[in-house]
Amino acid sequence: MNTLQALTADLKEAMKAKREGDLQTARLLISAIRNREIQKRTDGGTSELTEEEVVQVIRAEAKKRKDSSAVFSANNREDLAMKELTELAYIEKYLPQLLSREATEERVKSIIQQTKPADVGSAMKEVMKELKGKIDNSLAAEIIKRLLQK
Repeated sequence: MNTLQALTADLKEAMKAKREGDLQTARLLISAIRNREIQKRTDGGTSELTEEEVVQVIRAEAKKRKDSSAVFSANNREDLAMKELTELAYIEKYLPQLLSREATEERVKSIIQQTKPADVGSAMKEVMKELKGKIDNSLAAEIIKRLLQK
């Protein structure tokens, strides 16, 4: 079962169980995926998204929730921040596990040692070539900056 099918099944389950928060978030995710399909179709591609593209859409939605939560917390709107964090927790169920901080650091170190990049941009390009979707990009950037300063 792919991610979109799992999401649709969870939507039906949330409807039956009358879980409004899960229902709203599932609808939001499905809508974002459908919008990406429409965008892809108008760009001349096929209407079906690959599993990787679906995960990219879900990652983008998760990032929006993280950013919104941080803004709401900074402006003392804890009620809205909690709503965003609740949605984020639901969304993260559909994302593949990222590598841990230690594993990410090991992989980034080995890539940097192999490629010997000149600057942070070229190092990030090499790391993303191998580890895109498997690591947290901001964590990778932090590690690369620290390693290249040595």
